[in-house]
Amino acid sequence: MFGVTYVAVGCQEEDCRVVGYFTLANTSIPRQGLPEELLKGLPKYQSLPAFLLGRLAVDSRYHGKGIGELLISRCFEYCLVLSKCSGARYLIADVKPAAVTWYERYNFRIISGSQNPDSTKMFVDLQVVKSAIDHKVASAAALPH
Repeated sequence: MFGVTYVAVGCQEEDCRVVGYFTLANTSIPRQGLPEELLKGLPKYQSLPAFLLGRLAVDSRYHGKGIGELLISRCFEYCLVLSKCSGARYLIADVKPAAVTWYERYNFRIISGSQNPDSTKMFVDLQVVKSAIDHKVASAAALPH
């Protein structure tokens, strides 16, 4: 996978439009930006395989309607499936400062040493994502039907 863009389209009557999208690509993440507790048991390579969330955007007319959550959830699903083939352990993103809090809700953490004032480099460990999904599924299964 070099880079793939996934698009969410909304249709009302005969009017269809792009409501949001995200792009995934292969990349690597330098070890020195990651907390030591996350590096235990990983190979000693200078850079580790990862996925890059090149862009995630929602049309401003659809803000607050859950489209962003739907897109990030689908992104996580794809990353978990693809990581079985690629060995990637992390998803990284260059996040606009105004969106840092939104990404933190999905367990993204800031990578220290980011030099760009226009964006903040963040990452999420896909093992954390998998555990959260597994917990959510187990909780839903425990509910009475």
